[in-house]
Amino acid sequence: MGFNTQSSDNDFWKNLPAKLQVLSFANNKISELPEDLAKESNTALQNISLRGNQLSVLPPSITSFQGLNVLDISYNFIKSLPQDLSSLAHLTDLQASQNNLESFPFTTSASSESNPFASLHRLDLDHNFLASLSPDVGLMSSLTYLSLSRNHLKELPKEVWYLPHLEVLKVAKNQVEALCIPSADDNDKRPVAPSLVHLRYIWPIHILILNHSIPPPPTTT
Repeated sequence: MGFNTQSSDNDFWKNLPAKLQVLSFANNKISELPEDLAKESNTALQNISLRGNQLSVLPPSITSFQGLNVLDISYNFIKSLPQDLSSLAHLTDLQASQNNLESFPFTTSASSESNPFASLHRLDLDHNFLASLSPDVGLMSSLTYLSLSRNHLKELPKEVWYLPHLEVLKVAKNQVEALCIPSADDNDKRPVAPSLVHLRYIWPIHILILNHSIPPPPTTT
């Protein structure tokens, strides 16, 4: 289905059916979205897929959809994300791989926001241009899956290891030379993720599995 930003398309976004829960424009040729996506806060829409288009900008008004659980913007050309994206309090799955992102807004512009992305379980930022990862990633307390493969990362902040529910961390095809894992002598007294068991594929780092259901590697004598 074709899509452009003529006035009729503005009307489409502002007049979505009141009970619409899933909206997909995946694999089209959308190059631009209206700046004002919703005329008022929309809590019914739970899943938006804009995957596989030609977007370079995601308008800040995406946060008008306060009921969103899943947002898929992967396979576009997006360079940055709205600073207040974490105000989507019900967002559990954010897929933003295969874009041109150089940073990620872990916190909002509101300084009072102490627990951004409080409901987010899955964050996929594969195939972007991230050169560093903010220590604010440690604020994403519900995160279970974090994928950062094929970026330009040279290190991971130690805050990653304090994510209490993290199960899968992917950092393949980066420039990471060492992992900053907190030691017993670390002055930071926060508990390290309790499910941390063992590391597989130290270099190149393919996948780090943090799940206590996986047995530790056998000891050798």
